[in-house]
Amino acid sequence: MSAPTFPETYGAMFIGLLFATFLQGVLTVQLYHYFCNFPRDNVWTKLLVSVVWCLDLTHLIFIAYTTYHYLVTNWGNPAALAWSTIPLNLHLIFISLSSLFCQVYFLHRAWLLTARNIPLTAFIATICLSVLAVNVRITKRLLGNLSVAAFSDEPGVTLAGFVLGAISDVAIASVLCLHLGKGKGQFKKTNNIISKLISTTVATGAATSVLGVACTIAYLIAPHTLVFIAMHFSLGRMYTNALLVTLNARKTLRATVDGFVLSGETSRIPHTPYTPGAYSNFAEPQMYTSMVKNDGSLVLDEVQLATSPHKTGVLVTKVQATHTDPHDIEDGDRKH
Repeated sequence: MSAPTFPETYGAMFIGLLFATFLQGVLTVQLYHYFCNFPRDNVWTKLLVSVVWCLDLTHLIFIAYTTYHYLVTNWGNPAALAWSTIPLNLHLIFISLSSLFCQVYFLHRAWLLTARNIPLTAFIATICLSVLAVNVRITKRLLGNLSVAAFSDEPGVTLAGFVLGAISDVAIASVLCLHLGKGKGQFKKTNNIISKLISTTVATGAATSVLGVACTIAYLIAPHTLVFIAMHFSLGRMYTNALLVTLNARKTLRATVDGFVLSGETSRIPHTPYTPGAYSNFAEPQMYTSMVKNDGSLVLDEVQLATSPHKTGVLVTKVQATHTDPHDIEDGDRKH
């Protein structure tokens, strides 16, 4: 097999940096919209999105420094191309941490939707943590051997990291979709809202899974090039963008709720008990349903069919007022 060419190595790295920079820009815009549209989200959700943005920014600085090192500082110095840099070898840690934090968020949603199914949640969490462990091992090995040739060492370990990452994404998305799908009933508007939630879940889960599979294929086809590393540069940002897409999608879903509130339609989603006396301005509900409270992950926390002296219909709760305004809804908040 012929030796890899410059376009397949540092040319690919440069293209990977361009894509990573673009996705960082998209992430920054999404972060701005998130803080503008959801100022009342709980502090933990705000902290999460801030931390993953900072991790991705640090990762971008590391890979930008590495690309500059090869293509500018050491231009015309072929010997330098044979040795890696410490920032490049550390980039896996930042990708792993941002990906793990996002997976924990989605896994928390899955845990709530499955009625706190500990065995299932623990199984998927173990896979997610295994990916981090694999990447820590690879990083430790690369820091001990700065030769670029070391990137293709231990192919089984590298493949394990890619495969486990894809499996965890598919598992989380599948659990979310299956349990959201159980909430569909005979009412069209209710089903439309649930379908939008499922579509968002599938789209965000598929994006990370497809990129993970693409990295695996690139590694299998050309393990001695840097193509798979260049593609992997964007993996962490795919997770963080998926997180922000999910959080910002609540605004669109809330617009759907505008036509849903007081429409007289509802359906039952299992596993969530009704708490009597929680709604002081309305009579006891005829039917109770829930999309499950999850600290800001869904626009619909609780929906109940209730009656008042003036109206009968579906109320999106966490808003205790005689005249419900769906624009007051913020996940994890309660209006008093």
